[in-house]
Amino acid sequence: MRDEVVRDVGAAYKAAIQLYTYEVDPAKPRDSELDVNKIRDEPEKRFGWISMGEEGELIQSVVNSAESFDELDVLKTWKNHLEKNLEFPFETVVNEYQSKGPLNQGDLLKVFGIELTDDLYGVIVACRHGRKRYDFPLLDLKVIEEISENAKQVQAYCTWFANRYR
Repeated sequence: MRDEVVRDVGAAYKAAIQLYTYEVDPAKPRDSELDVNKIRDEPEKRFGWISMGEEGELIQSVVNSAESFDELDVLKTWKNHLEKNLEFPFETVVNEYQSKGPLNQGDLLKVFGIELTDDLYGVIVACRHGRKRYDFPLLDLKVIEEISENAKQVQAYCTWFANRYR
């Protein structure tokens, strides 16, 4: 067997060039592995959510409108986006098991506004359960009116928050 490298120069020409390995000089890498990883990750940040359909397109539009792809910048952008796009008040249910605190899974809450963002719990909303007022993570709530703009916005935020490290 001959020591050779074959390169197709184009299907339209139906021709090939054959070179022996001693006719090819090795090239020095232009980029470091870190540079390559950085460049490869950029399209993922800009387009990674789009494959999820309508919800992914909403997530991607919010992520892309942030000052940077830093998690805290994107979280602040979500807070601003939700303040503009949610219609307050709206009714929710505690959707996640709560091991501590006065609220339990299944409790009905009325959300009145967004209070703040927290790097651990995400967007914190002001809500009421009966006559008592609570600040509670939006991530643990589900909008009762499932076919509504509020449900769409909250679900998109929850999907992003739960998968932000992917």
